[in-house]
Amino acid sequence: MDNQLIDQQPPHSDEAERAVLGGIFLNADTLPDAQEYVTADDFYKKAHRLLFQAMTDLQDNGTAIDTVTVSDYLDNHNNLDDIGGVGYITDLVAATPIASNVVYYAKIVQQKSTLRKLISTAQNIASRSYTEQDDVEGLVEDAERQIMDVSENRNQAGFKQ
Repeated sequence: MDNQLIDQQPPHSDEAERAVLGGIFLNADTLPDAQEYVTADDFYKKAHRLLFQAMTDLQDNGTAIDTVTVSDYLDNHNNLDDIGGVGYITDLVAATPIASNVVYYAKIVQQKSTLRKLISTAQNIASRSYTEQDDVEGLVEDAERQIMDVSENRNQAGFKQ
């Protein structure tokens, strides 16, 4: 395998992740639209996963989503410092260009997540190819299934809550 590929940072867009979250803070009604494309696991940065999960949990509980409720939720779950504190949330909102583009930003996050999953799957298949010399048919079938799983998860993002 090419060492340049191994040393590369996995695909992600910090700007798109921040814009999804900031857009939801600006207009909480955009959260269901974003959920059509992404779940918390699709965010590359841990802080962004925690923020999106907090927003989702608040929505599920019928609680308003804003900087105060999300900060309080994260603080109550001992995660506020993990995301960079209230200042990070404030910066997200201030840096968000426009809330109406949340779906566009969510699609970017989804695409990058799918690429990371493909890379991980391909690395797993390559690694197993070096060690499983006896059951080639089984390996090929498993590789096909893993690739299909990535494709199906991409198409069902909004349904895997």
